[in-house]
Amino acid sequence: MKQKRLNGRKTFLIPMFLLYVMVSCTAQTVEKASFETIKFSNPALGFEASLTGILQVPGIPRKYPVIVFVHGSGQGTRNEYQNLFDRFLESGFAVFSYDKRGVNESTGTYNGVGPKNSPMMIPLLASDAFEAVEMLKKRPEIDSDKIIVMGGSQAGWIIPVVASMSKNVSSYVILYGTTVTVGREIFYSKLAETGSTPIEQAQLEMDKYTGIEGFDPVPYVAKLKQKGLWMFGGRDNSIPTPRSVQLLESINKTNGNLCEIKIYPEAGHGLINKNSGQLEDFIPYVLDWLSKN
Repeated sequence: MKQKRLNGRKTFLIPMFLLYVMVSCTAQTVEKASFETIKFSNPALGFEASLTGILQVPGIPRKYPVIVFVHGSGQGTRNEYQNLFDRFLESGFAVFSYDKRGVNESTGTYNGVGPKNSPMMIPLLASDAFEAVEMLKKRPEIDSDKIIVMGGSQAGWIIPVVASMSKNVSSYVILYGTTVTVGREIFYSKLAETGSTPIEQAQLEMDKYTGIEGFDPVPYVAKLKQKGLWMFGGRDNSIPTPRSVQLLESINKTNGNLCEIKIYPEAGHGLINKNSGQLEDFIPYVLDWLSKN
């Protein structure tokens, strides 16, 4: 059942890296937005799941472009980034987000992703997002020609698979994701994030990695026909930005420059500016890019 937002609705806790997004938005637009809890299924053989999401639509009845949000690692819920979603709602986008499989009201089993299980887990998580796209394209309030898939971190591996599975994905936005394999990202992260190796040295050390590579996103990105926006932090100690950018630039040489690259030089993972401690205000850039693509 569709419901109207209530002025006294519960405020959900969000990660620190999104607190900066909590700005004063067009209150009338957001308060008049409708939201609907939707259950959809993924019939993946042996990994079936019933997923629970929320579709939020600006108040004026018409067809809207929709942003489908894909979670990063961790047990993400459909309400985790509500303050981010409000920014897109006020700009005329519908937003759909869902509880990750095995989390909150979604069934299935939640599993972390590592080098060994990533060739199975990344496509499985992508199939959940694919089913969300398939469901949304049939909705009367959604413009099926304008379905954008967006997400950060681990979603950088998932989204290219989703876009390769569905011709209904019109474009995609990846925030602080990577194009290196799962094994190499974890190796880099252990050096630079959980260890004490400077990021410049950790980049060089990656060439010494001889472990399991795991899922590789490059073949998926290279064959995509949709345009994509990749946003990076120049001081990210979780994903290797220079190596990721290098791979994207190589792909651009053969696919007609479909991947736009935006780097915030002083930002770390989550696009947090290392000097100010504040989130980079990346949303205006995303909105401008979407208006052109």
